[in-house]
Amino acid sequence: MPGEVGSPPVARAFIPSRKTEGFAGEPAIEWRGSVAAAGVRELVKKSLALLPDYACTCEIWADERAPEPRTFKLATADEVFDYVDDWASRANVSLSISRSSNDLPLIYVWAAVRNEPSTEATDEVGIKLDRHLLEKGDGVDLVQTCINYTLGPVAHSSTFTQFVNEFQKRSLG
Repeated sequence: MPGEVGSPPVARAFIPSRKTEGFAGEPAIEWRGSVAAAGVRELVKKSLALLPDYACTCEIWADERAPEPRTFKLATADEVFDYVDDWASRANVSLSISRSSNDLPLIYVWAAVRNEPSTEATDEVGIKLDRHLLEKGDGVDLVQTCINYTLGPVAHSSTFTQFVNEFQKRSLG
């Protein structure tokens, strides 16, 4: 989805040309922006509500020494806020939703963490989804949740919903 003339795209979709098995063959979508710690918590809660037998491994990526990754279940999902909040404006976060740490994730989210609406030019939010979640419509709901908690101009784009619907259609086509 193009942005302003001369600027990078506002959003990009990655749809593998061949339907291959495993994580590499799953579609992804990313856009410019960041997510506040409260948004990370809501993404974890919504993902684990869809997949209650799964766990979320949250990892903080920073230029300085970051804490060890932590795993959250639905009952402890609120705790992810405190884990991520101290790193707002200094780090990126990844969320990997799977049955165990050895399984491929059904949902993988990456995002710059910011608690203020200002974003860096390199900030992005993205989500990679198992095709089955897109087939059921749950994947589109998760993407919409990510968008709703995105800080930055793309969160309110009038054409973004059309972009996501086209992403779903092409991912399943």
